[in-house]
Amino acid sequence: AIDREDAAFMSSNSESAHNIPLSTILCVYARDIFRNQADFDYIAARSNFKLHLRQQFLWSSQQAIEKYLKAILLFNGHSAKCPDINKPKKEFGHHLDMLLRSVIAIPNLNFSLKYQDQNFLDFLTSQGPNRYISSAAYSSFDALERLDSLVWHIRRYCQSFKPVTFN
Repeated sequence: AIDREDAAFMSSNSESAHNIPLSTILCVYARDIFRNQADFDYIAARSNFKLHLRQQFLWSSQQAIEKYLKAILLFNGHSAKCPDINKPKKEFGHHLDMLLRSVIAIPNLNFSLKYQDQNFLDFLTSQGPNRYISSAAYSSFDALERLDSLVWHIRRYCQSFKPVTFN
């Protein structure tokens, strides 16, 4: 959805509503479809943890991180599809590790994670998609603190860092 702020930005930066720059469309899409939805998944994950709903906590956590990473890609003009050279535009699926590698590869972003955040992301990669408990499932007493730290380090990059010019 495009709000008044978006409409004003678009009309000031293009000659007509039909000539919206692709970068603007990607930023709106990244914000509305990925970052905002990731915020909802993060809130759900926190609630699920407090309610002792382990699998729901893990799934919502994994979904939040996946969407934040995809938002970073779009905000920086990159595809949210996997750049696997053997398969044209394959979906990343729930592979947080592959998404993270794509985000780290963005030039001039200088994105990195602390060791403990990387470990928790790896944990979510293995446990998050296990929502049907097809393998042994577990969590730790400090999982909420670890999720908070990971989200804090990732979400701050969920914006466009490209300079905006006005005519």
